Amino acid sequence: PPAPPGTGAPGASEPAPEGLLWREALRLPAFWCQFLCHFSVAGCAFVLINNLAQIAGALPGGSGPDAPPVAPLVSLLSACNCLGRLAIAAASEGLARRGLPRA
Repeated sequence: PPAPPGTGAPGASEPAPEGLLWREALRLPAFWCQFLCHFSVAGCAFVLINNLAQIAGALPGGSGPDAPPVAPLVSLLSACNCLGRLAIAAASEGLARRGLPRA
């Protein structure tokens, strides 16, 4: 008998089941793999953004009276973060309109 969706070999390309309820998705290894990857990357980025001022202050020349201001670095990272998210969303939308799947 065929294996249920989401239980194939790692890296196997199989389509995502349509109309899947969230309780059913919780049983799929593909869901947990994506969940783990997303929150690992998002968690690392969150820690970096929250601690950027302390990281910049700890760099050589980052403290003392002659230290460069840290606020512009934090603002630059925030602006790049915002623009990057908008660019990725626009690229995803453009590719989806051309028929490529989002996932």
